[in-house]
Amino acid sequence: MDDYRDRISRLPDDFLLQILSRLPTKDVVAMSLLSKRWRFLWTLVPKLNFDLRLHDNTCPKFTKFVDRSLLLHKAPTLESLRVKIGSICHNADVDVGVWVRIAVDRGVRELDISYCPAEEPIRLPKCLFPCATLVVLKLENMSLVDASSYVCFKSLKTLHLLDVKYFDEQSLPHLLSSCSVLEDLVVQRCPGDNVKIVSVNAACLKTLTLHKSSQAFEGDDDGFLIAAPKLKRLDIEDYWGGFCDIENMPEVVEANVDVIYKNTERILGSLTSVKRLALCLMTSDAAYPTGTVFSQLVHLELCTCAPRWWDLLTRVIEDSPKLRVLKLRQKHIRRTSSPGASWKQPVSLPKGLSLETFKWELYEGTQKQKEVAKFILKHGIRLKKVIVSPKPSSSLLEKHEMLKELSSAPRGSSTCKLLVKTAKNIPKMDRISELPDALLLQILSLVKTKERVATSLLSKRWETLWMLVPKLDFHLERGSDSEFVNRSLLLHRAPVLESFSLKVDTFQVSPLDIGLWIRTAVDHGVRELKLDYTANEDPIRLPRSFYTCQTLLVLKLKNANLVGFSYNSSSVCFQSLKILHLMSVTYSDEKSLETILSSCSSLKDLVVECCPNDNVFIFTINVPSLQSLSLNRSAKYCRKNCLGFVINAPCLKYLNIRDYRGSFCLAEDMPELVEANVEVGYDKLDELLGSLTSVKRLSICSTKLNAPCPTTFQQLVHLEICTCKPEWWNLLVCLLTATPKLRVLKLKRTHKDCSKGGCWNEPGSVPDCLLTSLEDFEWRRYKGTKDQSDLVTYILRNSCHLKMVKILSETDDPEEQLEMIKKLAFSPRASITCQVDFD
Repeated sequence: MDDYRDRISRLPDDFLLQILSRLPTKDVVAMSLLSKRWRFLWTLVPKLNFDLRLHDNTCPKFTKFVDRSLLLHKAPTLESLRVKIGSICHNADVDVGVWVRIAVDRGVRELDISYCPAEEPIRLPKCLFPCATLVVLKLENMSLVDASSYVCFKSLKTLHLLDVKYFDEQSLPHLLSSCSVLEDLVVQRCPGDNVKIVSVNAACLKTLTLHKSSQAFEGDDDGFLIAAPKLKRLDIEDYWGGFCDIENMPEVVEANVDVIYKNTERILGSLTSVKRLALCLMTSDAAYPTGTVFSQLVHLELCTCAPRWWDLLTRVIEDSPKLRVLKLRQKHIRRTSSPGASWKQPVSLPKGLSLETFKWELYEGTQKQKEVAKFILKHGIRLKKVIVSPKPSSSLLEKHEMLKELSSAPRGSSTCKLLVKTAKNIPKMDRISELPDALLLQILSLVKTKERVATSLLSKRWETLWMLVPKLDFHLERGSDSEFVNRSLLLHRAPVLESFSLKVDTFQVSPLDIGLWIRTAVDHGVRELKLDYTANEDPIRLPRSFYTCQTLLVLKLKNANLVGFSYNSSSVCFQSLKILHLMSVTYSDEKSLETILSSCSSLKDLVVECCPNDNVFIFTINVPSLQSLSLNRSAKYCRKNCLGFVINAPCLKYLNIRDYRGSFCLAEDMPELVEANVEVGYDKLDELLGSLTSVKRLSICSTKLNAPCPTTFQQLVHLEICTCKPEWWNLLVCLLTATPKLRVLKLKRTHKDCSKGGCWNEPGSVPDCLLTSLEDFEWRRYKGTKDQSDLVTYILRNSCHLKMVKILSETDDPEEQLEMIKKLAFSPRASITCQVDFD
């Protein structure tokens, strides 16, 4: 039973190790307590992740845990070691040194050591530097010793150095020169790192991030030197001055330059191949050399915090012939503008401004900003979308004025759309209205017609759209207005009426109106018609035009009246109908239903629910194309004599019949039948079962079945029997002997318990299905009586291939359940692999 519930333990080791590798090592070790299956599995996990915070920041406890975990670790390769430790560990220098040595000895591929917060960094051991297996190395608040003669990271591809202190100026260049395949480098400088100029010379480097934010860097002699000819992405942030010199990088695709340097010509002059560029600079004149052209630039983001940011914008617009997306945003606190500073429009534009999208976040509507925005709107002849996000502190009136002024500005593009967003980037304008009609009609089809019509008040865009929705549904209750249905049908303009659904719960609606609505739906070529009339006991009568509707695919009627109409082959024609549901429908006579069904040459699905006054004694179903059939005659039916069903449906695959008031059901052979549900009270069940020989799944609730069973179910593999009747014991024995390939047997009680008087009698010989095929046995609402216990014991004792027995008790009393378990626990079992699950 435990193995049945613990499905995760059945997974192969490789898959479980992948799952465990994603968890902190503390949680992984805790799983060793689950079972024997897990006791040593954690020692094979190739990734170790230790975090002091998960150990209540208790250093001795944490150190001991890491030591023991590394000692017991048995994975052939240490893929990854991550350690996050704090300054409260006074011996962290020694402890981390030991752990790093162990990791290097085991061929670690990824090493991530973080020590924070702390004033003094941890010194890493010398054995780390010649580690040839490292692919990823991430260090935070570490100190690199003098390793000038023995550094070799020949496999290293990713290197992150955050707040690292170096031995001297040459330590970092020497370290990088040993990384011959390095592709990703992150350097975050810290005060006292013993380096004035960070020199990055890496031939294979593709991604570079440089960050310097501390106030400790005050002079202009702190800076960066970059030589990376293969670089594709550059991210540099330096808020405290200095410089950055870059050699030509012809493959750079994306760059973020956020610096306060007085001169950035050496940076931007090397980024002429960039396609996406984000800039925040203090200068415009010395931003990049005169004559520079950003020939590949299509996406530009410009920070507006600098005093004369618009001058930089003018230059970049003039020098970017392919620019398509422009975003303006204030990332930092704005510095004071120069007195009297004004924006100068670009002297020349590259063949008309090629912008397609323009976004401005934290827009304030100042004079300079309005001049820039209006210029772009006027000269952006290809502009498709302009999105403006006002500053959060702006009042509603200010936002309205901004929108009003921009909306009235001249536009160079006739297709340009102006959107205004809030600070949370939630559109304030109606974006759903931009969707195409076809999609909006699909959305409107999902809501009720009353709500759909209400959308006409939203705007002119929606005023008549609801009229084109191809589906109409109405629910008329007490107080409902019939005129709403009339007007909706009159105004409907969809070329085809896909669906018309009408539910009437009030006698205030005239039957004449209902007839008129149905005729209108037929005239509109309706494909699906649903009518549910529960206003009074008298069913609604349908108009004549309804019977010759050629377009109907689905017809569902409830409490309808098909009386008073002369049925013949020419007056009824549903040649396209595939689904027909007749619930509590009244007919003229038995012949009328036969005529209707004979006119449905393509019918696939039929549901018939009989009612006491339907004027039909014998329902004849003669439909060659039928695949699914459901017949229901409820127990409320008063008449008993000569009630029945006659079925001729050779293509039927699914049969559902519930009849407790009828006398018989005669069915022709149904060779394609796959599934059947039979709930009947017939005196003779043999005739019906004789037509179900091809069935694979059978659910049955019946009172009588003569023994032996009249037929053999060669294809039946799944059997469900209801235990509500006294005779179900005999029914079970008969069917077990007639199902040689049965694999699943379920006993359940779905109706009121009337089973008193019946008892279990073992068959003279063990049924073949128990000896050769039965695998699963389930009993719901089990009471644990002697007869029931004897039956379960019999199945356990004789089922040689049984895998699972599931017993669901009817009682919630723990003592009664325990007694039931005791009776079954020591029962002999023919199958050694059988498991018993008691709930």
